[in-house]
Amino acid sequence: MKPFNVMAALLCILFIVSTCTALEANVPVVADKKLTIDLGPDFVVSDRQIESSDPGSVISNFTIINKKDPEIKSALIGVIAYSGDIAKLIDPAGVSNLTFSEMINSAKLNGANETGNWSTSNSVGQLVEVQNMKLPLFEPDMSFAAWPLGRSTIVIFGSLFDKEINEKIIGTLKIV
Repeated sequence: MKPFNVMAALLCILFIVSTCTALEANVPVVADKKLTIDLGPDFVVSDRQIESSDPGSVISNFTIINKKDPEIKSALIGVIAYSGDIAKLIDPAGVSNLTFSEMINSAKLNGANETGNWSTSNSVGQLVEVQNMKLPLFEPDMSFAAWPLGRSTIVIFGSLFDKEINEKIIGTLKIV
């Protein structure tokens, strides 16, 4: 084979191989999913607010209202979804425990007193600790909790509902 033909063949092979090589990059994608809670027809979820505090997280805030008593009792739920490299690095249980501690400490700094605690199971069977606090401007006591829901999602919970309703919220809250 002539040297020119060999060089031409090698250049053709290099050209074909180089054009077939794909470039790759990680792209974090946040997808809309549904928040479901089984409370019955007297309750509605309203006031969805979305915040993006970091490039790797999105916070969705929801308010649960009892239609029969909308001014008195409600619950606030924050769902933090992590994506990309952050989702791979965090420990959801550790972050939710830290968040829970910070909520309790913040309430105490604002004059709240602990009035009791209890635990219940969430929708995937994990135990969730709930702390009741008497806040200076709220009646009745407010219940606080935070728990992981999956590998990259954390739920933050504050409620003026009674224990029975709070157990239903925690026990049936799912993201599907």
